[in-house]
Amino acid sequence: MRVECPACFKPAVVSSRRRMSEQVTNLYCSCSDPECGATFVSTLSFSHILSPSRGQSQNMLVEWLAKLSPKDREDAISRANQGLT
Repeated sequence: MRVECPACFKPAVVSSRRRMSEQVTNLYCSCSDPECGATFVSTLSFSHILSPSRGQSQNMLVEWLAKLSPKDREDAISRANQGLT
């Protein structure tokens, strides 16, 4: 990830970071151009997931299967096994 100086638009260096919440972090930065020398705080935030991690997908599937009746669960597993062969 690159951070640009808001004053001169040249690359900046992240010197430290402070987590504000699970989804927001403040980045303490300084411009790499000695003639500019700006220091600033940039905020990095999480927006959304494009595709869940494998672990999340597996957990969602297990939770979904647990909510089915035993017969529906057996049917779903049987159909999945047919599709894998």
